[in-house]
Amino acid sequence: MRFHLAIKRRPRLVPTLAFLTFVLGFLGCSKPKNFFRDYTQETGNLGAFILQHTPKLGIRFQQTNDLPQLMSTWRYKQNADTLSVYVEGDCFNQLQSYLTTAFGKLTNQIATNTIGKSKSIQAWYEVEQLGAGLTYSWCLTGDGKQFTSFGVARKEYLEKLAKP
Repeated sequence: MRFHLAIKRRPRLVPTLAFLTFVLGFLGCSKPKNFFRDYTQETGNLGAFILQHTPKLGIRFQQTNDLPQLMSTWRYKQNADTLSVYVEGDCFNQLQSYLTTAFGKLTNQIATNTIGKSKSIQAWYEVEQLGAGLTYSWCLTGDGKQFTSFGVARKEYLEKLAKP
């Protein structure tokens, strides 16, 4: 109950809190063995994929020329409201370079977390900055696997999640 009251007192936080809820459930480090069964695998320039798929969810680019290439193999899942992308390995710095060139600097700090042998780095762009929520992260699982992930959620979807 206190959570809903806090949101009502601070309506500007609603999209941010909804987005963070989306992020935590959507891009966690621990994945069951069959997690990727509904995902499509692609190989090529992940940057071109981002440029092609994210505007459908409301993302506004600051720049589309001279973006760095992100050659990789990834798995993705997209519906009308969200896009999730996973890359095996650590390409966090390359992804961050691409996103900074395309969207500008982050307006918040990068978060780091360590729980036992698991580690993660996470960053996100606010809905107000891009027109949709965007998050990206790197995870090192307890068994030594690394993943870089990228997620986008439509503004309206996040607002719907935030409603009590």
